[in-house]
Amino acid sequence: TRSAMREFDQGTRVIQEGENADSLFLIKKGEVVVQKNESVIAEISSGSLFGEMGVLFNKPRTASVLCKTDCELIEIPAPALQEAMSRSFHVGLAIETIAAQRSENP
Repeated sequence: TRSAMREFDQGTRVIQEGENADSLFLIKKGEVVVQKNESVIAEISSGSLFGEMGVLFNKPRTASVLCKTDCELIEIPAPALQEAMSRSFHVGLAIETIAAQRSENP
């Protein structure tokens, strides 16, 4: 399974808290809002990624993500991420570092 560029309109829910995590997203353009129990916990923009926690730890989504603006996102399916991580120690380390930081500062 390969990564794909996807476009989302402002207000679109990209991830729903509690659903199965089968991919992560890299923000190419735009800004998203991360919500947990309907409360905003973060706003992230171009160059950031989200959805990695569930994919790395094979757990349901811990938060919902909605587009604050029109967005261009690169969706990276779990199998593609696992392949990249197996080929490059640095890719795995970078994503695991981000996940660890987010789990310490939810």
